[in-house]
Amino acid sequence: MLKQWLEQLKGEKGQRLIVILGFVGMGLILLSHFWSQETESTSVSADVSYAAELESRLTALVAGVEGVGECTVMITLESGTEYVYTTPTVLVTEVLPKVRGVVVVCDGGDNAAVCERVTEVITTALNIPERRVCVTKSI
Repeated sequence: MLKQWLEQLKGEKGQRLIVILGFVGMGLILLSHFWSQETESTSVSADVSYAAELESRLTALVAGVEGVGECTVMITLESGTEYVYTTPTVLVTEVLPKVRGVVVVCDGGDNAAVCERVTEVITTALNIPERRVCVTKSI
């Protein structure tokens, strides 16, 4: 059966079939390239919104600490969101990015007691070590 099929490919019809299959293959490769770019950009925007949500929640939390005054919070993330699949289409879990560091710029940043309270609030809320938190006075 395989011999018969290979003999049919030797003719003009076979050459056309091979050319058509080649173009279909190249088209699929091209489509997969666009598909992966769309997935990456969606992931990046999700990570940006995740960081923005964390910053917003931390800003509200830190602003409630006595002596802080006005404040701005910036968070940096270690990596992007990781997705774990059992098969290419079945998502099992989504691992959110870890916080690399937090910077707080506030009116009370020159007061050691305020800095200590803010650092304690952030390290407790995010479960990160003190060395990853910087609190400073705004100008």
